[in-house]
Amino acid sequence: MLSSHSNPNSDNNSFQLIHRLFSYTLSYKFFISYIVSMVLIISFGYVVKNHLEIEKYKQINFWYEDLDLKVDSKKVDSTKVFSDFIEQTQENLKKYYNKYYRKSKNRRVIRGIEHKIIVDNRYVPNEEYIPWKILKTDDMLKAYYNYSGVIDFDSKQSNNRIEQKKQSPNDKIFQIFADMMIKNIGKHVKSKTNDNDDSIAIQNFHNFSKEVITFLTNDEEYWKKIPDLRINSIYIFNTRTRFLLSYPFTDQPFSSQIDFKTRPWFKATENNYFSSFPNRDNDSNQLGVTGIYIDINDENEPNKMRTIWYKFKDQDTKDYYILCLDIFLDKSHQIVQEKNLLYLLKKPLNSQIWIYLLPLSAFIALCLSLLYEFILKPILIRLKLYEPGKDFVVKIKLQRESKHYASKDEGEITLNIKGETKAINKSEQSREAGWNLNDIIPNIEFSVKSNESNAREQEASFSYEFTKVYDLSMVEDKPIYRCIETWRVLSESQSGKTQTIGFFVAHWNTNNSADIEEGLDIKSIYWEQDYQDNLDSLKEQLRQHLLLSEKPELVAVLDRQYSKRQTIPQFLEKIDSLKTLIKSSSYLQQGKIVFSEIRTLAELYKEGTVKAICSLHFLKNLKNKQQLKDFLDVPVAERYLIEYEEDEFRYFYDSLDDEIKSKLINQYSFKIMVYQDDIENIISPQDDFCIISLKNGSKLVAYSFTDNKYSHTSWLGWISWREVDSQFYDELYKCQLSKNHLIKTIRAYIEGKS
Repeated sequence: MLSSHSNPNSDNNSFQLIHRLFSYTLSYKFFISYIVSMVLIISFGYVVKNHLEIEKYKQINFWYEDLDLKVDSKKVDSTKVFSDFIEQTQENLKKYYNKYYRKSKNRRVIRGIEHKIIVDNRYVPNEEYIPWKILKTDDMLKAYYNYSGVIDFDSKQSNNRIEQKKQSPNDKIFQIFADMMIKNIGKHVKSKTNDNDDSIAIQNFHNFSKEVITFLTNDEEYWKKIPDLRINSIYIFNTRTRFLLSYPFTDQPFSSQIDFKTRPWFKATENNYFSSFPNRDNDSNQLGVTGIYIDINDENEPNKMRTIWYKFKDQDTKDYYILCLDIFLDKSHQIVQEKNLLYLLKKPLNSQIWIYLLPLSAFIALCLSLLYEFILKPILIRLKLYEPGKDFVVKIKLQRESKHYASKDEGEITLNIKGETKAINKSEQSREAGWNLNDIIPNIEFSVKSNESNAREQEASFSYEFTKVYDLSMVEDKPIYRCIETWRVLSESQSGKTQTIGFFVAHWNTNNSADIEEGLDIKSIYWEQDYQDNLDSLKEQLRQHLLLSEKPELVAVLDRQYSKRQTIPQFLEKIDSLKTLIKSSSYLQQGKIVFSEIRTLAELYKEGTVKAICSLHFLKNLKNKQQLKDFLDVPVAERYLIEYEEDEFRYFYDSLDDEIKSKLINQYSFKIMVYQDDIENIISPQDDFCIISLKNGSKLVAYSFTDNKYSHTSWLGWISWREVDSQFYDELYKCQLSKNHLIKTIRAYIEGKS
């Protein structure tokens, strides 16, 4: 069925769109757009980069000065991102305390967690480590995400601290802390192991910070708000035993002389050190953020940091603990994000940048070209035509000048178009119509005259005249054209002033194809240069108008995307075999539709009186498809079959079975135009059609495909409600009958009676 075949009109439109896009990419306009796009991208990159750098500078400035800075009792934008993070972290720490640390005895941990707590810094776990690099301090570390390390933060104690340290992994709060860190952070960090690649080590440290921020905020995307923030380490301190458990375990040794009382986070819990964001939970446990201080391990390259601390009490053991997170700002993540589009333009001549810049520029250039062609260009044309004191809005009208149908009474027609213009290019004006003004041809005339307007300036005006002859006679042969139309294109201002800007000649060809491009050909024979950019658009609008309407005037729309919707005759919509086709057929844009079933003709014939010309090719095609019997059941007023060779219908008749022979011989409306060697037929052996005169006075044409072009498809032909088709085939029918053939009924033909 028809629905199983491709849509030729859609394919053609797709090809035209691809062709236009390809032509844009080869034009100088696209090259200019390409250069402009690159400049815009680079400029935009610098603007974005500078804006981000300024915002980061503000954040860093407030980070190191005063996180509690307020303006009009409101936090300024540059510090709000930090304050939101700290406040959200404090709320989650309170929840973790109530769930995990408040009563430690009843809290279960994984079996063997004490073996994940390392008390000897010289011990190296028997598993793969993760390389870290802190670019800010130039430290290279080995981190073990499945382990925590115990540190003695009271080195002034006696030697028995060694034995106490060995017992520290039995601290239940330490075990809960280690269990939480390994489960919620260590197992989720995405890291790579390559000691020779600094960027990987930097990224690993960054990934760890991202995972901790996610754990503290319960938001996987929160780290994007503070991409420069780093979590140096997480640790918990027992104020009674003076041991500290740090996560993750690293190969970085701590100073041998440590006094916990000197650490800012401890002093802040004793109110001996400045602390921001003071807070308390329901058990009066304290929370806060220290001021800026130097990390204990940073000796060569000091790293200024803050610590978020939480001092709480284990209700079972009555011991106090301080949970801490060391945080600082680091911009090293920009190294691993070098290929991000917001940063790649920092060095626009870098070879890696062009991998991104070239295709992105090409895409933007294509968008700019299309924007110019379809939106900006029509506006510029109107602005170009605008002159002070004149109307700005210009209406474009197309008016039919003449229309000539092929017929037996029509002979040669002469088209003569003449006019005058002040701007004409002799080498281009008539090129599309196939006429050259420089050729010396008797039926084309061209004259030039100039008028002097005053002594200072001379204004040249040119008169033009085009003449062409067409033969539309049907007396001897079928003509090349069904119809010839001429259309004048006018620009009309609001004040009513008009100007001729061009002419079109429409050729309706006599081929039987359903292809729109083969059925109608439109040429421009003169066109004003000021409207040259509108030529293709107006030609396409005229094409749509001619295919869908008989109105002698068209008001054009200066929109390249404009298309006119098909109007379907109401009685066609009621025919069952056409309902599906009407919804899906591309040929509705031509005022006709293809059909694939004999019953479609049967339903159409009921709507009026039918006169038909039947070809032997068509009957043979129906016989091969086993549809001849159904075809003979369709009643008609008149049907003629034309013989082009002597006795050719007789040979066909003899090849049929008895049932079909019986149907044929009793078809009294089916007659044979018997072959006569002294009579030339106007209708070709490949033409098979009928004219249906409807009750409302209008006519339809149904044409059956008999050539090889459509023999491989299920299509039988097309139905047209266009006047140009019904007029031509009705006239063709009359001309064939006027040839005075010997006409016999089928019975008389077969029985040899005259």
